[in-house]
Amino acid sequence: MHRNRLILAAALAGTACGERAPAPPAEPGPAAVPVTLEIARNLTYGGVMDTSFTLADGKYERRPTEASPGDMASVQLADRLYAIHDFTGDGVADGAFLLVANGGGSGVFTYLVGVSGRDGTPKSIYTALLGDRSQVRSLSATDSGVTVEYVVAGADDPACCPTLNVRQVFPMHGDTLVDVQTEELGRISPADFAGEWRLAYIDFDEPAPEAPVVTAAFEAGRVAGRGGCNQYSGPFRVEPASLDVRTGPMISTRMACEPAAMELEGRYLQALGGVMRWGWAQGMLALTYRTDSGIGTLLYRRQE
Repeated sequence: MHRNRLILAAALAGTACGERAPAPPAEPGPAAVPVTLEIARNLTYGGVMDTSFTLADGKYERRPTEASPGDMASVQLADRLYAIHDFTGDGVADGAFLLVANGGGSGVFTYLVGVSGRDGTPKSIYTALLGDRSQVRSLSATDSGVTVEYVVAGADDPACCPTLNVRQVFPMHGDTLVDVQTEELGRISPADFAGEWRLAYIDFDEPAPEAPVVTAAFEAGRVAGRGGCNQYSGPFRVEPASLDVRTGPMISTRMACEPAAMELEGRYLQALGGVMRWGWAQGMLALTYRTDSGIGTLLYRRQE
């Protein structure tokens, strides 16, 4: 009996002195998944028009029925402007995207959403409303968070016609983005789109060909550039704090080119001469025009 007590005492002493066998290492959690545009096109997003929507191939649509004629909703991921960057600090790419939502009325609401693939499951970690009929000029992400520059309706603006430039910063705080700073940058003006641009879309859903290149430079109430074959120029007048445009027929040199280039140039110059409004769409300069063929939108990316 005395011997057993000595053995037990020695065992307890060894435990007290830190000689216990080490615990087995914890099982590693699921590896983080890099966020991509394709992943973002098929996720569930909360906080959109006060509810959640699950997108399929970048869209959600609920059509009205006879029983519920007013029950409709559409949500779409804006896939021409987004930012992929590790802003959560887990070593794997996250994503900042834009959603455009409509509940059947006149409002068209733009949301910023943050997406992370930590814990092995990509999901939305943040949603912020950027406004009704707002126009996004730029979206960027860094190690510290996300920044959006956009045009929103000011205090004296009708909802249709926003004219106030703002910058909104969303840094990471814990496991999510937070809205801590909104800076007013002044009213829109022709200086916002001064400089050189390259045509990206001849109409909103019709990409411009890679070649020939079509360009535009805006300065001092005029526009000039290359139409795909010839050099052109013409009037392009915008009043400060206004989205309205006054333009007119373009004049150009008369060099002959391949038929496809001549056709593109003719269509482009006709559209440019009919521009009646300017704005922004997914980070691109958007010029809305009216011609005999109807209404369309030229979209430009800034020339690098």
